[in-house]
Amino acid sequence: MVWNRGLLKRVGICHGISGNAYVFLALYRATGRSEYLYRAKAFASFLLDRGPKLLSKGEMHGGDSPYSLFEGVAGMAYLFLDMVDPSEARFPGYEL
Repeated sequence: MVWNRGLLKRVGICHGISGNAYVFLALYRATGRSEYLYRAKAFASFLLDRGPKLLSKGEMHGGDSPYSLFEGVAGMAYLFLDMVDPSEARFPGYEL
């Protein structure tokens, strides 16, 4: 499970922490269980608090295209926007 494996070393939604947060947002929407919302918030909070610093120090990878939606910080920003209303969050480009 995503939660048990822990945080990844990338920020994007393709194969990074932001993408893992979307797993929990989808589970929250499907089940209404608050534990999934808590987990999504935990991943997003980590990125908000430590992501930019870890990226600048080179301790976290920003992807081959560091500003892109799927590999870079744009995906992280999209997650932050979706966290404003998590019950309406959708994985970009895949969920309707």
